[in-house]
Parts: sequence; structure tokens; C-alpha cells
Amino acid sequence: MVSKAPYYELEIRVRQTLAANGATSSYSTVYCPRQMRTVRVNECVECEEYIGLSFDREEQSGLLHCYESNAPTARQSLRRFLETGEREGFLRRRRERADCTPVSRIMSLNVQCVTEEVTLPALASCLLDGGYSGVPVVDAEGRPVGVVSKTDLLRHGVTPDGRVKDIMTSMSFTLEEDQSVSKAAALMAYEGIHRLPVVDANGRVVGLLSSLDVLHWLACKTGNTVPAPRSRRNRN
Repeated sequence: MVSKAPYYELEIRVRQTLAANGATSSYSTVYCPRQMRTVRVNECVECEEYIGLSFDREEQSGLLHCYESNAPTARQSLRRFLETGEREGFLRRRRERADCTPVSRIMSLNVQCVTEEVTLPALASCLLDGGYSGVPVVDAEGRPVGVVSKTDLLRHGVTPDGRVKDIMTSMSFTLEEDQSVSKAAALMAYEGIHRLPVVDANGRVVGLLSSLDVLHWLACKTGNTVPAPRSRRNRN
């Protein structure tokens, strides 16, 4: 999230889910700093604080713009800035620490998911066409129930009558969007996991964190200039 008083610029997260009938549904959300929870974009559009949307076609990313509640006047904003400048500097430095940075700030914002009943040929096309090494498996509500990868396909073969549920690995671990990067790194290292679904307070997938996302964040924080990982460019 990028904040420019007196309004917010909220990153739009998109979950796309491939169903058994071949249809793909999209679920777009943002994290609302006023309500301190994930909300759907269409819910934001109906809010009185809503300003508009902007999209970057090249980066395939979007922002939702909305006013802060009880936004101060220009003079009040200046006074508040002068009074809290030192505190904000401290908070900014604190937010740059791995134990204080939420995974929502570095996760992939656009996530491809599939349902359990998707056929294996359809799954193979999804993985190959999208360049994904693996995708989360979700239920009708968008809650993760497992994960399936190219390795699973190679191990079991692309049988015409096979379904995702026949080869997927049941979901054991997820991350909540407000959990820290350090906790995520510790979990991934301890369990030998390279990617984890990120969920909101209702357990619905809103992002995906990979080990490359963590490494990219660490490299940038230590002064290195590196290109964004594929996961940040809409790859799982």
C-alpha cells in the first residue's frame, strides 16, 4: 500500500480460478486500512470514500484510490507532518525490518487457482500456458484445500479422465496476510516449502508468496538492484 495524504492508493489483488467446466472466475480485493481487513473491489466502489481505479497494462497491475476518513485540511496536514515526522521516520525504519514487514507487501498480487474437479489435461494447459510451476487448489469460496504442481503431473501422467483432486497435495500450510516476512521465511525454510498461499481473515486466497519473493525483498533492502521475481510479475 502506498499512502499519499489525503488519500490512499491500494494495490488490487486478483485471484483467478479455473473451474471444471473450463470457465475462469476472478475475485479482486484490496486491503482496507480504515477497516483493517480485506474487502472486495466492488464493495469499495460503493463506499463514499471511493475515488477511482487506475491500471498499468504493461505491469498488469492496478490501484484503487480512496479518500482517508476525516481527511485533514492542508494546514492540519502540515502541522501533523511536522509533529509526527520523527515518529514516522522511526515507523518507516521499523517497517523495513523482516519481523515487522507483512507478507502482503511482497507477495504476488495476481494468483491463478484451480478447483479439485478440473481435468488433468486442462490443468496441464493452465500450467504450460501461464508458465506456472504450481497453483493452489481452492474450494467454491476461494479457500485453499491443496496445491498441485508440474511435478505432480509428471509423476502421475496426464490421464484424460484424471482430476486435480487425484494428484494434488492436501494443504498443510498457509500464511495470513498480516504475518511477517521473517515468520514466512522461517516456515518455508523449516518445512522445505517454496511457495505458500496468503489468505485473508476469512481464509480466502488473496496472494501467493514464493521463496523468490523473499529473496528479492532481502536483496533490495540490502542495497542491491534486481529485477522483480516472476511471481511479482503475475507468475506462481
